[in-house]
Amino acid sequence: MIAKSPLKFQDFKASLHICRAELHHINPVMALIRAVTDDMAAHNLDQWNDNYPTQQILEQDIRQGNLYLLFDESYLCGQVVLNDRQDDEYKTIPWGYHADKVMVVHRLCVHPAQRGRGYAHKLMDFAEHYASANGYSCIRLDAYTANSAAINLYETRNYTKAGEVRFPGRKFVFNCYEKML
Repeated sequence: MIAKSPLKFQDFKASLHICRAELHHINPVMALIRAVTDDMAAHNLDQWNDNYPTQQILEQDIRQGNLYLLFDESYLCGQVVLNDRQDDEYKTIPWGYHADKVMVVHRLCVHPAQRGRGYAHKLMDFAEHYASANGYSCIRLDAYTANSAAINLYETRNYTKAGEVRFPGRKFVFNCYEKML
């Protein structure tokens, strides 16, 4: 279980903030996921669909205290899940960094209407700050190989590709990335 830290993360823009999701946020979170999934489908990305991520998965993320939401004023712009859970498939990756405490980034997304404003970078700034503040020395994540925006985000932030993985029941490949803090 990931350590709990102070959650007040303010940007220079006073209206931009990140907070830990609570169960009463589930409807806006699901609306965000639907918008992102629909946008992916419109761009021929079959990474997310009606079967993933589900409301049950997101409610579990909330209950475990791992889902963080990015708001601009009261508008939900994006989300990210932070925990230390590495999928079994990660064991096949020849990771370059071997740390005792590894944080993993899951399900990062920004509402399609809010893209181009640097919100994905703000979420990653938060993830890196959170990891460092909680004693994690390494961050790992995966990105669908057809999702060029996600790959560009991680590579411009100096994440190193460590390998590729295929998850059960998924027909496509994900790049696995890592970064030492």
